Amino acid sequence: MYLRFTSSDVVDLGLRGGKAVHRGIFGPAYAVRRDKTYPQYLRIAVRDELLWFEDKLPVPPRSRFQVRSKTWWRSQGICWFRAEAREMVRRAYGLRSLLAECDILISQLHTDRPGQILYKDDFQIIAKPAAETPTVWT
Repeated sequence: MYLRFTSSDVVDLGLRGGKAVHRGIFGPAYAVRRDKTYPQYLRIAVRDELLWFEDKLPVPPRSRFQVRSKTWWRSQGICWFRAEAREMVRRAYGLRSLLAECDILISQLHTDRPGQILYKDDFQIIAKPAAETPTVWT
């Protein structure tokens, strides 16, 4: 089982059929961390969670998000937490709660079929979504 925390911000990865993908949790979290219109205590709490992830969660090489098209490489991989990575998932729920206090809705997707796996470590995978992979929430 794989879990993905997503914002309402949609990005087109150029997937077959025009399938759109919601951005993950970290982009909105970094935006809150930088935005001084949010209360300082929330920005500090979000910063602390992000620092924890920066310390514990491996950063995959950029190339692992890409798949070869006919003539060029396309960035089509999306990240999923592995369900077995309980501490990562627990902390992601905590970050989700902090973002909710900033009125930023973060939803959770889960699947057993993430698509073509491009990268894997103990905590996460990067996968190119298949047709049946949930990538957009409603």
